[in-house]
Amino acid sequence: MTATFFKDGSPIEMDRTHWSSRTGEMKIRVSVSDVGWYKCKFDDGTESAERELRVKVSNRATLTLQPIWTPHSWIFSGETITLRCEIQKGRDNKWTYEWTKDNLNTPPTSNEYRIISATEAHNGEHRCKGRRDSYSSTEWSDAITLTVSSNRPKAELRADDRDIPVGGSVTLTCSVNPSSSGWKYFWYRGEKTSEPLTTQLSAGRRSVSHGGVYWCRGGRGEPVYYTEYSDPITINKNVHNKAVVTLRPNWSEIYRGERITLRCEIQGGGDNKWTYEWTKDNLNTPPTSNEYRIISATEAHSGEHRCKGRRDSYSSTEWSDAIKLTVSSNRPKAELRADDRDIPVGGSVTLTCSVNPSAGWKHFWYRGEKTSEPLTTQLSAGRRSVSHGGVYWCRGGRGEPVYYTEYSDPITINKNVHNKAVVTLQPNWSEIYRGERITLRCEIQRGRDNKWTYEWTKDNLNTPPTSNEYRIISATNAHSGEYRCKGRRDSYSSTWWSDAIKLTVSSNRPKAELRADDRDIPVGGSVTLTCSVNPSAGWKYFWYRGEKTSEPLTTQLSAGRRSVSEEGVYWCRGGRGEPVYYTEYSDSITISKNDGDMILLSPARPVTEGESCQSQMKDSTSVNTQDKSQHRAGCQFRIHALSDQSSLRAPTQIVWTTRMIITLLFSMVIFVSMKQSEAVKKLNMVMFVSMTQSEAVKKLNMVNKKICIN
Repeated sequence: MTATFFKDGSPIEMDRTHWSSRTGEMKIRVSVSDVGWYKCKFDDGTESAERELRVKVSNRATLTLQPIWTPHSWIFSGETITLRCEIQKGRDNKWTYEWTKDNLNTPPTSNEYRIISATEAHNGEHRCKGRRDSYSSTEWSDAITLTVSSNRPKAELRADDRDIPVGGSVTLTCSVNPSSSGWKYFWYRGEKTSEPLTTQLSAGRRSVSHGGVYWCRGGRGEPVYYTEYSDPITINKNVHNKAVVTLRPNWSEIYRGERITLRCEIQGGGDNKWTYEWTKDNLNTPPTSNEYRIISATEAHSGEHRCKGRRDSYSSTEWSDAIKLTVSSNRPKAELRADDRDIPVGGSVTLTCSVNPSAGWKHFWYRGEKTSEPLTTQLSAGRRSVSHGGVYWCRGGRGEPVYYTEYSDPITINKNVHNKAVVTLQPNWSEIYRGERITLRCEIQRGRDNKWTYEWTKDNLNTPPTSNEYRIISATNAHSGEYRCKGRRDSYSSTWWSDAIKLTVSSNRPKAELRADDRDIPVGGSVTLTCSVNPSAGWKYFWYRGEKTSEPLTTQLSAGRRSVSEEGVYWCRGGRGEPVYYTEYSDSITISKNDGDMILLSPARPVTEGESCQSQMKDSTSVNTQDKSQHRAGCQFRIHALSDQSSLRAPTQIVWTTRMIITLLFSMVIFVSMKQSEAVKKLNMVMFVSMTQSEAVKKLNMVNKKICIN
């Protein structure tokens, strides 16, 4: 089966430019003359659809945008733009043009595609090509993308400073956002509707040296498409005068509720009529006068305050240096001190009132009630000498109207009188024992005519008494220490504190000590007992024989000596005060008594001093027959304790009679050779003749006792 190819309805003859290598295929060496419509037809009568063959020429189409803005630049709604299609090396031919854009309803055939008023519908890629005849053309040009914004752009104006320094200038910068190309910048000072100062094709910078309100806007294209005006910027031109802020009153710290005034002063500006500006972060309505009055300060007024003077709308001084306000929410409290709380007789004390910080305060003094009228006001450091007792306060005040501090704490000043207070101790003992009752008494010398109240001082006195006596019912260690008192004539006058009296309270109850000069009572004699307490102030002594719980024998106020002639177990103890405070009982002492008839066994005569002798004593209290021997230096007594006294009477009588006769005769013989003193001594023995037996025995014992060497 063979196929025949047709061009524009006519069969094609195969030659060197058209050939077929297999059925149904034809190859063409293309030239411009090959442009046309082609089809093929088979022997069986079937044929293909026609297809057009176009031949592109070597010329190149280029698309440009007028005005010449950066490709892919923003176009704004309403702008007029022109797309132009240019054929490179195609000047000799008469070209027709084709344009492509998705939504072009009637694409132009000329080399310019003019958009009188751009809209968002023109967004997209635009291309063009040139056609030399019906079947030959250039390729499509590279695309230009248009982006059309529906919002008119707005110029933005910035200034590197809002104040033109003296003799200088500031730089303004105008720009269009979103960023796009081709803008001219139009500058305005004063009204926006006025003629522009100038136009610039630069980046939009301009130096200005005059104060005023500035605007700018951008424009491009023909006719000119304008942006919105920028927001205005007010540029101020500084003059050489200097503004200074002062504070009246000039205090470093301000308190809530005080009234203060900030004043703006223009140096060297006396001839001009100035208006004023103030700056503070939270000033809602800054004043325009040279004074900024704060009627009642609050914490919101804390911060830095500045001012400037304005000569006209666009020329002024620079901002002043800042003055810093610190407003404290707490009302200050005055502090009152005294160099002494007691006014000496004929003297005074100095009171000092202060407020911290201490700027500008007057000091108001009060005695008695805080609501009373002040005694005086002082502008000094706050010192005042007073010579009257009383309760004193002070407070500070400053400003107009006066702002008062809190009242100080009160100080009570006491005026001392000439009378002297003396503390005495009743009873006046050097050491007090736990449990004793004592009384401290405050006596005012030469103070009988006044009705005194009393004050006592002691570290641990919880409730010091107000009477002249401080009674301690039961002393403890806590009562140890120094005690003083003073007498008060009224609320604010008193004596000085008395000299201290020191109490020492011992926790241990003292114990009495008992001593005896002998433990044996001689026949017809006694022994001395001594009771003592150390220390020994004020003690009575209580004597006991037998049980300690028995009634005392007696009480003594002496040094504690007592003679006893009865045997037994003895104790003692001390007691003092009212009611009586007793010591511990002493250790006991046992006292023995020798009571019986003495019989001289040998020699059978009166003995001289220093001789040995032997005697026998009847112990009427013993029924024991045990022998006892007692030695006195140089003399021996043998005491026989017999169970029956009657058995001794008959022999004793015989011995006694015989010995008395011998003794009498012997005494008469030796009187001749004795001195007078010795004779007197022996004469006493002769007197035994007229004595009864018992009296003679006692007398003999006394003689023998004197003769024996102790």
